[in-house]
Amino acid sequence: IGAEALTRWNNSDLGLVSPIEFIPIAEELGMIHKIDYKIAELAVKETKKMLSQKRVKDDFRMSFNMSVETFRRDDIVEYIFSLLEKYSLDGKNLEIEITESMFLKDAKNVILKLQKLSEKGIYISVDDFTAGYSTVGLLTTLPIDVVKFDRSLMATICENSDKGRSVYIGLAKMIKSLKLKVVAEGIEGKEQYEFLKEIGINYGQGYYLGKPERILKDGNV
Repeated sequence: IGAEALTRWNNSDLGLVSPIEFIPIAEELGMIHKIDYKIAELAVKETKKMLSQKRVKDDFRMSFNMSVETFRRDDIVEYIFSLLEKYSLDGKNLEIEITESMFLKDAKNVILKLQKLSEKGIYISVDDFTAGYSTVGLLTTLPIDVVKFDRSLMATICENSDKGRSVYIGLAKMIKSLKLKVVAEGIEGKEQYEFLKEIGINYGQGYYLGKPERILKDGNV
């Protein structure tokens, strides 16, 4: 039903550099928006290409992350809109992933930008939910469509913890009661997959479903 555009850096001298290493540095140097904007354009361009070639269905959605620093920029909304116009792509084919930490400062301004993006049909998802901060109290007011459960929650399932399963089930019921979609991250085994099916989680991502590819291949969508 969709895919996520991932950022990777293969340096000729350093080899493959993890995002965990280069993203904090880019943020510190004030360059993260250049990476985010580049990934956003590549994601929009590739999505339009796949739709034009009929490799995916009309409701296919490409998601990508936006950092806190990028989202604070005044031109963020206009930039995303310009990409949709440049590549003649409908907003419904995009999903922008944000993190809970965005709402720690200037939440009112962030929500206003999210509303503008949502009005264009763009899906908004909260990524890494429960990984660090908590927006549970804001969920009823945020203009979001999707909540992605952090892979750390899935790790509790691996440990066969009854408490971990109970927490996952409880959170899933709460999110779904708010008419939001739940996406389970970190699905790496059949046991996890079967558990999610059993409790009614319809969307997920992880190595069990498909590993990252440089170019999205048929069958991995």
